[in-house]
Amino acid sequence: MTIIIAAKAKQGLYTAYDTAHHEWDTIFPDGSKNCFYNRDVRKITKIAQNAFVGISSGCLDPRYSEERQLRESLADRNDRSLSEILQEEMKKRQKVILGVPEINVPGFFEGNAYVFGVYEKDEFKLYTADKRGLYSLREEPSFVGIGFGWDPEIESSFEHWYSESLSEPEILELLKWTIKQSSNKSKSTAKPGDPRILGFGSAKLTEEGFEEIEFTQDPDELYFDPRKC
Repeated sequence: MTIIIAAKAKQGLYTAYDTAHHEWDTIFPDGSKNCFYNRDVRKITKIAQNAFVGISSGCLDPRYSEERQLRESLADRNDRSLSEILQEEMKKRQKVILGVPEINVPGFFEGNAYVFGVYEKDEFKLYTADKRGLYSLREEPSFVGIGFGWDPEIESSFEHWYSESLSEPEILELLKWTIKQSSNKSKSTAKPGDPRILGFGSAKLTEEGFEEIEFTQDPDELYFDPRKC
């Protein structure tokens, strides 16, 4: 099982984080792709008509591990819960990723960037990625608040979720909070820099590529059930 995060760019492309290979890919409308780190990875054969946004666990360093080791680590996960998998990944890598797509950062990032937070060794960091690679965001208060609402209460809730055992209800609550913080806005009220969720879904990895399990675009119906993965 794997969960992917993706954002639809202006040109109709998709940006996807491949948790099996720990890489960002550009997915073109015809199904072909361009790997940002130029690795030979399994072709993604199915991406939903609109983009996914979700949660994932994994290492963001493209140099991390080898494909064989990653495949072996994924092989025994079919009968395990999402919370068990995430807890295992966090213990190994001390990282959790939460993503918000379609963010414009005037003066810093022109176009559609993908922004996400990483909890690494008790420190919460914001990163962004595009086809040029992965890099940390500048520590600007006006930007840090986007999508995650950085304040003591939220920081405390992240710390609790990170340090305590992960249960499925806690994961669901965190997802609901993330969706609420970055809720869809109508085109008439959206402003540059507003985070916008295009959709939410989960996917499993097969020999042919990613196979969609569940997807919705309706913000009122955004719900993730890890038991269905």
